[in-house]
Amino acid sequence: MADDNLMPNDDLALYIHVPFCAQRCNYCDFCSSTDVSMIEDYFEVLITHISSAAWLEDRHRLRPVTSIYFGGGTPSLSHIHLISVLEAIRNTFELSDDCEITLEANPESFRAESAADLAAAGFTRVSLGVQSLEEDQLATLGRIHNVDEAFQALHVANGAGLRVSADLMLGLPSSEESNIQGSGILTEHPLFDELLSLVGHVSVYPLTVEEGTVLQKMEDADRISLPCEDEVAAQVIDLEQVLARRGFTRYEISSYARPGQESRQNLRYWQGGNYLGFGVSAASMTTDSAGCHRRFVMYDDVETFLADPKGKGLAPAELDVLTFAETQRESIMLALRTRKGVSITSVEAAGLAGICRELVEKGLLEVVDGCYRCTQQGWLLANIVFAAIWVGNT
Repeated sequence: MADDNLMPNDDLALYIHVPFCAQRCNYCDFCSSTDVSMIEDYFEVLITHISSAAWLEDRHRLRPVTSIYFGGGTPSLSHIHLISVLEAIRNTFELSDDCEITLEANPESFRAESAADLAAAGFTRVSLGVQSLEEDQLATLGRIHNVDEAFQALHVANGAGLRVSADLMLGLPSSEESNIQGSGILTEHPLFDELLSLVGHVSVYPLTVEEGTVLQKMEDADRISLPCEDEVAAQVIDLEQVLARRGFTRYEISSYARPGQESRQNLRYWQGGNYLGFGVSAASMTTDSAGCHRRFVMYDDVETFLADPKGKGLAPAELDVLTFAETQRESIMLALRTRKGVSITSVEAAGLAGICRELVEKGLLEVVDGCYRCTQQGWLLANIVFAAIWVGNT
């Protein structure tokens, strides 16, 4: 299973889930809550779990932590609590000297004072949910910030000395009331270059309309119009080309970075490293002595999480234990999300050389520097590639 594409398993990453939002976005189907009255209780329980959760094995506590990611929800709603959680982590785990510590933030809740406090506490990076540079699109998405607030937050993050990533969406809806500037293409927006001057990393996600969301109801009522798959693919290709000219490399399927600005947490997920999740719906992945992956979520709703204030629960709400063969396939599938891809040696060891050669013939994979990696077409049709690897045939 050893591979220079895969991170060693003697270190660790942490994911901390903060489910609270001031308002749920119209496209959101994540584990989140607008009941901010539970914030105090939630963080009290979260800190206890980090310090003394029964399921947290000693072998994990002894591993150096190289990356911590606070996701949500909207972690930036309560920066004082985030600092307390980070202190609890320091008291429980050994952090590497260069540990990357990221928080997700929404522009309207990220202010200069809180950014300075977070930086002083040891946070090194912020991922700002900009999403769009169009006021009409932000309103349709149910975002509660405007474009000016997004740029104010970007400047605040830079002023605090944090590394900055911007989350953006493609494939956004339009409506009869829309007043999109210019062509409506993100890269041609008059503010796009200014955005890039303020960030070292960009994550881009094509909008997915999930069942049961407000956005789905809007689409069903013909209140919005979504671009077709070919139009979204063209937007992805255009964005990659423009970002490349601006010094950003697409280092994994959804993310672009200037040299040295890649997200360590992103690479952790796609390169097979171990991570532990704390909080409601937070996923963990560990590797046993036989090299098999074990994925689990301890609590799948806020009420169950709060009902275990001392972290005594041992039975996860969700558990998936892979066989060694499944672990090999999953590791290859995940590594193919990255620009480097996966070594030919690992593919052969997993018995997937024939499948990968077929994917090369179809123009979905290519061989570069002894590794299979996705072509541009392969990334656009990633679900086909990943399904072929997982099932074992094309």
